Amino acid sequence: MRYGTVGGTQAKAVTSQTPSPQSKRWRARKAISPPWSSKSDIETDNVQECLSRKQGLQEKIQKQEARLVELKRQRREQERKIPISELPEAERFDQSCNRSKHFIDTIKIIAYRAETALVHTLREKIPAHHKDEARSLARQIFQTEANPIPDPQAGTLTVEIHGLSTPRDDAALEQLCVELTTTETKYPGTDLRLIYRKVSRKVSR
Repeated sequence: MRYGTVGGTQAKAVTSQTPSPQSKRWRARKAISPPWSSKSDIETDNVQECLSRKQGLQEKIQKQEARLVELKRQRREQERKIPISELPEAERFDQSCNRSKHFIDTIKIIAYRAETALVHTLREKIPAHHKDEARSLARQIFQTEANPIPDPQAGTLTVEIHGLSTPRDDAALEQLCVELTTTETKYPGTDLRLIYRKVSRKVSR
């Protein structure tokens, strides 16, 4: 059974109303303080007015305290988690969106790990002072044109990768092709063994 993380619209409404009586009670208590600062300021009319005002504020405080107690009681009675099936249609989570996002994130993670494994292999094929360029070299290889040549009779699928921009990168690519070929990996869904080969770019005339 799937659960939501809140008790629905009613619980949200009760929770959002709770701070209001607290702040009103605090303001009323602060206003109760008498306005005079010395004995000379105390006059009969002023005292009567302040006492009347204080009584009114005290009544407001009592009402807000009662309201606060009632809201807290309602909040305690609300369930923190309820089945998604009991949520109103407008408040239900879109499970299909979550599944799609999870699927896409999984593909991204797999692709990044494959790229990282290739980068580690390339670092062994390039000079020490160029090892920081291994990831950019890997991405250059991914963007390079390639010619897939299947041979069902021989049970192979040859992938011819065009040469890169510099002799140093070409040398690293050639060594990478040899190492990938030795893994004897089969193309998914077939019995064709993958063979990687570096080929020179065709020069247009």
